[in-house]
Amino acid sequence: MSFDSEHFELLLRQAREQADQALAKGDARLQHAAFLSLLDAVRQLGAASGDWRRMVARATEDFQGDEGI
Repeated sequence: MSFDSEHFELLLRQAREQADQALAKGDARLQHAAFLSLLDAVRQLGAASGDWRRMVARATEDFQGDEGI
């Protein structure tokens, strides 16, 4: 899965808007919604990080196999 920076930015904007509304209205449900948006953004970063680690490991294995290290 490739990192979707547009979706990530959307999640962050959404979380900010929900947090601002929660502050203005004192609504705990909006605070919860903002938290869930941030959680989705963190999950997206975690998935991208895991993909990156796998690609580096695969490239390292390929390099070691080609070079005889």
